[in-house]
Amino acid sequence: MTDQQQQDIARIISIVLRRERLNAGLNWFCMACLYIAVLAVLLAIVDRLGSQSWVPWNWLVIVMGSVAVIAGVAGWWLKQPEPLRAARRVDERLGLKDRLSSALACGQSKEPFARAVVEDAVTVARSPQTREQVRRRFRLAPPPFWWASPLLVLSALVIALFGQWDVFSASEVDTVDLKQVRANAAESVEASVEAIREDPQLSEAMAEVLEELEARTDASLEEKQNEESIRREALKRLTELNKNLETIVEGPEGQAMESVKESLESLEAPEDSPIKNLVDSLSKGDFDQAQQSLSKLQEKIDSGELSESERKQIADAMESLSEQLDKKADDQQPMRDALRQAGMDPELANDQEALKEALEQSKDLNESQKQKLTEKAEANDQAKKMLEDFSEASKEACKQCRNGQKGDQNSSSCKGMSDQLGKMQQQEQMLEKAKDAQSACQSQCNKIGQGLAKQSAVNAAGPKGESGKGDSVGMSQTETSTVAKQDSGEVGDGPVVSRESVDRDLDVGESTMTLRQAQQAASEGFDEALNDAPLPRQYHDALKNYFSNREAVEKAIEADAEASKDKAVNTPSDKASQKKAESGKDETKGEAGGKN
Repeated sequence: MTDQQQQDIARIISIVLRRERLNAGLNWFCMACLYIAVLAVLLAIVDRLGSQSWVPWNWLVIVMGSVAVIAGVAGWWLKQPEPLRAARRVDERLGLKDRLSSALACGQSKEPFARAVVEDAVTVARSPQTREQVRRRFRLAPPPFWWASPLLVLSALVIALFGQWDVFSASEVDTVDLKQVRANAAESVEASVEAIREDPQLSEAMAEVLEELEARTDASLEEKQNEESIRREALKRLTELNKNLETIVEGPEGQAMESVKESLESLEAPEDSPIKNLVDSLSKGDFDQAQQSLSKLQEKIDSGELSESERKQIADAMESLSEQLDKKADDQQPMRDALRQAGMDPELANDQEALKEALEQSKDLNESQKQKLTEKAEANDQAKKMLEDFSEASKEACKQCRNGQKGDQNSSSCKGMSDQLGKMQQQEQMLEKAKDAQSACQSQCNKIGQGLAKQSAVNAAGPKGESGKGDSVGMSQTETSTVAKQDSGEVGDGPVVSRESVDRDLDVGESTMTLRQAQQAASEGFDEALNDAPLPRQYHDALKNYFSNREAVEKAIEADAEASKDKAVNTPSDKASQKKAESGKDETKGEAGGKN
């Protein structure tokens, strides 16, 4: 057999040898995947039996995949078929009657019969039909059971999605100790109450509320017979307490203190004034520093070392401070602005009885607006009284400093002012404690709220969910804090949130609603929306001002009219429209002036 003849037959045999080795590697790979998939299903079942997963699936997947690939490579490497056997399989499947195998067996013989056999085998091997039949009969295909491995892997994934079965735990949920739950709930309420009682003035202001809260809390918690209802009852009591604290912080007391601080901000004193430090501290709202400055001034007066001119200078400074305080106390402009914004007579700010009667008889205001104005009036009265008392104390100090002599009479010249500063300082401390108590109350609410959320999750998990005794859920303390911040942004057109097409005719015509009626409707709509979805009190004034500020609307109308006038083309029709718009604007202004 020549080299060319041997190569022709080897091409056919090599196709078969290569495909048999690849089939062997594929069979080994599929067999390894089958065993690995069975192992994965068993591990998934065992892993689900406990209360926690313990199988390292991430590493296990990598190891199993590597083992399957190594098995496939090993199958390909170990499969070393002999060419003669491969030739016999080709003869058998193609029906060649041992032509190729006989040619390989007689390849070294030089007899005429052997040469004839080789030539016949070469002729068959060179035929394109033979090569096509070899590729068709010796296909590269996976074993029949290849589909079992993906099915088993999918089963393992489905089993893993069911969560932990925890078949070894008790079949029933442990009984919850309701006494411990009640004690924990009462402890949460008591923690908020203790935060209030830290300040004597705040505790006195909320004495009735605290007594009623404690009595109702103990009774209501005893009535509840399951953990969730006990927690909800405690959360309800804490919410009521938080609302009472909010009433103090943002009610008349808080508004009065803010009004006093705003009034004191504009106090002035000459650079050479002996009470310069006192006035600066008052303008900053630092009553503690003001108390210290007043004590130093008292020490100078008590020392008896001041000359007549120096005492007169102090007396004049006290008199100037008293005059400024009287002016601030008589300033009713903020109350007038609030009444004007509500559509009422601003002069009612000077007569509290008339204001109270007007609020009771008003039909244009809803209950929320009436309550807001009532609180504003009470805060205004409290702020006015504090400023007047401080002014009287300053006048008394001025009088004693002018007429006083050395001794006990001079020693009490600033006592009245010190007492008034002490009252302001106590009021400010009470409000700060109320804010701290609000934070503590909110923290306890969050704590109980987390417990309710986790309890709901446990209840939804079924009878085999984890549950401890007593305070089994929601015992993590959540710290809360608030930061007062006012952000300002640039004025301009905002982004378009959404567009919606309306398939109907547009209403075209003259509007019969006046500007005042439109503002009143908007204000009432705001109050109705506020009742449906309550907002924090600090946003009420801003929103009401947005919906009911007539001056801002009129300025916007004038600005739009001026802009349209500048851009309009001076055609006859445009001029007529412009005159009509200007006449409508004048009618609106006239009507607004008539209302006022």
